[in-house]
Amino acid sequence: MAAEEHAQTPGEYIIHHLTHFGTGKPKGLVDFSIINFDSVVFSALIMWMPVCGPLPELRYSLGAQMPYLFLQSIIPTVPAGSVTWRDIVVLRLSAAPE
Repeated sequence: MAAEEHAQTPGEYIIHHLTHFGTGKPKGLVDFSIINFDSVVFSALIMWMPVCGPLPELRYSLGAQMPYLFLQSIIPTVPAGSVTWRDIVVLRLSAAPE
């Protein structure tokens, strides 16, 4: 009965579990100013598991590791390129007189 009286909403549950191992307490359900170290470390472990994981059956073959690492470097390049070149392309085109 005590658990039913103090049941958390899904948003409260997520905020409670995202406050551990972070740079601060989130102001809401989505707050990109907070870095959650446990999420960063876990995602890095998952990303590197096919290349140098402890279980050989989860590792890719040497021929598959090279394209995997190449694609892992391409995926963040697309948003990084748009952020890098936005001053030239986006802002100048949006400020151009009509």
